[in-house]
Amino acid sequence: MKEKSEYKLKNGVLLKIKDKYGDIIDVTNANITTKIAEKYLKQHPDDIKFFAVYPENWKDRVFGKGIKNFILTKRKLLINIALIVFGTTLIVVIWTLFKNFNVSETQRWVVGTIIGIIGLILAYLQLRKNK
Repeated sequence: MKEKSEYKLKNGVLLKIKDKYGDIIDVTNANITTKIAEKYLKQHPDDIKFFAVYPENWKDRVFGKGIKNFILTKRKLLINIALIVFGTTLIVVIWTLFKNFNVSETQRWVVGTIIGIIGLILAYLQLRKNK
């Protein structure tokens, strides 16, 4: 039995959305769920115009509200700052290590930057994994 949705599309509207495997699925009133509608509206908030029925507080439900949203944003900002500091530190450390070798300053910065970027990517992937 289909889950009762708090959202209903206008007559004739067909939404095309990707599922978790990347396949495109057609969403109509016959198969729309609250979860699908809110996930879609998070990516396409202007498309609320295609819905005939939706909760009054749909924006709060889709985007969060108030201090909770601020805390999540603040947390993400702190994570980004930490990643920048980590990457920059890594670049400076590599640059300093190569200073004693017979390597030009440009080569040191290139190698340091590449290793710093790789470190940033690895740190970012680890953070995403731990979400």
